[in-house]
Formats: sequence, C-alpha cells, structure tokens
Amino acid sequence: MYVKQFVYKSPISTGESKSKDGVQQYAQILQEKGFVVIPRELLGFSESEIDSLYNAQLEKARNQFGDEWFDAHIGWSKSLKQRWGKSGTAGKVKAFAEQYKLFIDERVNRMFDYMFNALRIQRDSDTNLIKILGSRLSLNKTWRTSRKQAGLTPHVDENPWATQSPNERYNYEFWKSKVKSDIEHARLKIRPRERYKPIASFLALTDCVGGCDGGGMGCSTCKDAFSYYQKSHNHGRNKYQNDSTRSLKQVKKYYKKEDIDPTKPLPKTIMDTGTYKQYQKKDKEIWRKMVYPKYKKGDMVMWLAETFHAGPKNNTSEAIQSRMYIGMLPDCILNRQFVQRQWDNLDDANRTFLINNFTPEQRMRFGENADTQVS
Repeated sequence: MYVKQFVYKSPISTGESKSKDGVQQYAQILQEKGFVVIPRELLGFSESEIDSLYNAQLEKARNQFGDEWFDAHIGWSKSLKQRWGKSGTAGKVKAFAEQYKLFIDERVNRMFDYMFNALRIQRDSDTNLIKILGSRLSLNKTWRTSRKQAGLTPHVDENPWATQSPNERYNYEFWKSKVKSDIEHARLKIRPRERYKPIASFLALTDCVGGCDGGGMGCSTCKDAFSYYQKSHNHGRNKYQNDSTRSLKQVKKYYKKEDIDPTKPLPKTIMDTGTYKQYQKKDKEIWRKMVYPKYKKGDMVMWLAETFHAGPKNNTSEAIQSRMYIGMLPDCILNRQFVQRQWDNLDDANRTFLINNFTPEQRMRFGENADTQVS
C-alpha cells in the first residue's frame, strides 16, 4: 500500500491557498486533540441544504417510528417499546435517500481526502468507500424522560488489543461466535474490527450550544487514553459483541497487574489496591478532559478511532439535536471486503434505490463488485 498525495480543491470561493491553509489548521487540531469541529462555511453547505436534510430526517423518523414517537404527551409503555425497539429509545434513524446522496457529495469526499492525507492514512487508491450509517436524534428535555433516552456509552471505536492489519482479510468464520464460553474462540476479547475506519464523523443538522447537557457528543482530549487502554487490559470490550471499549466506570473489571493476558479474564475477587487506584486516577483524568463542543448546523465533527467519546448526558434545551453520521473508509483490502458484504446484505428496497440513482462507480463505493474474494 502507499500514500497518494492529492491537491485539495476548496468547495468555496475564498481563494484556494487560503482555504487549503484553513483545512490544514483543522487537520492539525484533529491530530493534536483527537477531534475537531469543521465549520459549514469551509465545507460549502448552505443553511437551506442543511434544513432540507433535517426535514428529510424527521420525515424518515416519523415513517420509522410512527406519529406517537413525536408526541411528548404519550408516556412510555411496553407496547411502544416493543414497536420502536432500541432504535426508538436511542433515536437511531435509518439511512434515507438524501443521506445516501450526502455520502457521495464531492464536498464531503474532498474533506476526507485531505484529512486522510494529512494524517498519512494509507490507501490503495483515492476512492473512498462508504459504510452506510444512519443518524441520531437527541430528544429535548420534554421528550427525553418519557422516551427513556440516554447518551451513548463512553468508548473508543477501535479495539486497543486487535492486531488486524487493513491489508488482511477479516476471518468471519473464525470470529462469528459471540458466546463468551466458547473455548474455540477464547481470543474473543481481541477480536478485530470488520472494517478500518480511522476517522469517524457526523454532519450537524441542528445548532448545539455545547456542554454535557447540550445534546451533542463529547470527546476526551486525553492524548494517551488509547495507549493506556492497550496497557491496562482492565476495560474489556462489550460483553459479547466487543463493539466498543468501555470506561473503567462502566465495566468494573479490575486486574492484579498490567501485563495480564487479555484473553484470560481474572475473577472479580482478584484486585490489587494500588493498581486499582492507579487505573481509577487515569480514568478520572480521561473523564475530566471530556469536552462537549459547541457547533452550528452544517458543521462537521470529526474524531479519531482512538479518541474516547460519549453521547450527551442530557439535552436540557428545547430543541431536538440531530447528527447525521458519515462512514467514510479508506480503500484497502479489509474495507473492500467489508463493503462488498454490506452490499450483499442490503435489503431489496435499498439496493434498488442505489441501482436506480447512482452510477456503477458510485455503487462500487457502497460495495457492488468491490471485492472479488468475499469470505
């Protein structure tokens, strides 16, 4: 694999050199802090474009959950919980037509091109692949309680103990087991990601005042949080799926020494007081450096896969906060395999929509004919 250098062409008319310098500034912030807010003006989106996306998202949510979901006077019930599922509680809206178009928007791709190069992320080509993601609605203070909505569990996106290379194919057959007691898959704890997504992002569709009660996402500026997780082995992955590395506060699993084998969890009764206090101190530092940034609609928030982040603790504002996620993936063996499987698993409606509205080259980015060796 190699790093290909690209000439960044700004989508706005303020002078190419000046705009490039502006993007470089935000790339540097992303590297140093682990997250960055890129202003709408630099991306080139108009307020009317963002308003249209927001209205489309609300319409999709209404179709997905029903009118009752938007009625704050309707209390929580088992029947509604069953109808909405976890997505209804979390405000997770499935991808919709306007969002698919956003995924291939040239302005978005130019920004990722620049960031991938600025961070020296290796790619096989300048074609960015796409992980189809939905969007989220953080309900305001009136609805949040009645819908029992809580913020996303704090975590990092990457598995600190995985050794999978983007140049390697993912072994779905070996890693498919999610049974913790399965001896054959004793290495479940170090199960790698099925895809390589070094930079995550969302496009804000509403203004956010910032702060832990503002309804937006928070990121920790603690620079060595990820390396701490790699050394400590006390945090663990989600119980079976291993989807995200949780904080010490959530997992409550402590080990006697730092060099413990992560594949062999120790009994909870084994605890070294000194080591526990050391972990607790570091964990508090990571939380103390948590920042919930302010942003306006049309801004893009980017963060690194190693950045400790969390959903909003609350949303005390009157507004429903909206975040539209963008899953841009660098071209590599692992990601071509991933998007091909994504395409193969699409339902008929989404596949038909993509076939009817996108070119073969664009559909390849979603996974059509992206990989000839799917396993």
